[in-house]
Amino acid sequence: MGTSRVRRARPEDVRGLGELSDRVFRSMLKPGTGMPVEFPRLFHPDNAANLYFVADSAGNPVSLVGTYPSQLVSNGARLTALSIGSVATLPDYRGRGYATEMLETIMEERSPHHSIMLVSGGRGLYARLGCVEFGTLRRAWWVPTSWSDPGVTCRASSRLREDAPILHRLYRTEAYRVVRTPIEMESYLNATTAPRFRARPAPVRVLIAEREGTAVAYAVAAPGREGTRIDLLEWAGDRAGLLSLAQYAFRQMQGERVEWRFQSDDWTLGSLLDAHHIASEPCLNQGTIAVLNPERLLMEVNPLIKEQTGQHLTWEQGYRVAWASTPRGPAPELPAELDRGALARWLFTTDGFNLPLVDTGGLSYV
Repeated sequence: MGTSRVRRARPEDVRGLGELSDRVFRSMLKPGTGMPVEFPRLFHPDNAANLYFVADSAGNPVSLVGTYPSQLVSNGARLTALSIGSVATLPDYRGRGYATEMLETIMEERSPHHSIMLVSGGRGLYARLGCVEFGTLRRAWWVPTSWSDPGVTCRASSRLREDAPILHRLYRTEAYRVVRTPIEMESYLNATTAPRFRARPAPVRVLIAEREGTAVAYAVAAPGREGTRIDLLEWAGDRAGLLSLAQYAFRQMQGERVEWRFQSDDWTLGSLLDAHHIASEPCLNQGTIAVLNPERLLMEVNPLIKEQTGQHLTWEQGYRVAWASTPRGPAPELPAELDRGALARWLFTTDGFNLPLVDTGGLSYV
């Protein structure tokens, strides 16, 4: 393509890039009042260098790819991830390959620093770059009629700044999560007050369950986009407290049912659902995933793999993956040939290990 058209933003560029994102994704709102408020850590001056864009001849941004670096905790292991979102091009500039060029640049520049890339969508563009659907979570749905925990009281938070440190401590107890600072947690919670947050038709509520005055669980409850259900976009803490919050959301927000997602190996919650005849079924995670740095990724996931098989994986140039020696535990067969997509499928889907990752529908995702 010759000289690259891709630029990395400076702090003074962030406002214009947020307005560009709004013109594509939140056209019903005044530019600058939607996506930058919903995703405050993405459209923050401190994250400017992680925003990639292409400008027209006058220097005005016309195409954007937002990125946000993070660490994912997966049952004790930590994975270095680059989240991708707000991939937006103004209508008059589409079909020119801007998004492809930006994503290829990002994957080349960031691969030394991040093992995986999480993408908010599943477009053909992402598939061509090696992104695949991933993860096996479970989706629960419930019409609460009989649940009762007299020791728990529920409330909607009216003071997010004061509640944020408490909810941050609850979030940190989860075995699958994104590493957050207290400042990030407060930002994400405040973002739920944005108009049309995540394209929801009515306001989102942060709900807290307390036992003897101590917070034991929280949930971010949002009206479903089609208006018939309530989605718990993110939750953490005591599992019985979660059911109390689901019932509270159902009664206060007047949906037809409540839905949420959870990890397949969450036996405590699974047992509660079975005991109270609450239905659930397998579902995929949100978005797609790609491998950026195979060698780094194997170093990060090998502790989990070794715990299961008794052996670890080695990597050589050219996507050559092999066992250090014969596994002593159950292990899926390695594909004969690996590329970005095949390696991602083998590690993060039912075609292979199906290593669990955080539910990307939560507040951290871009």
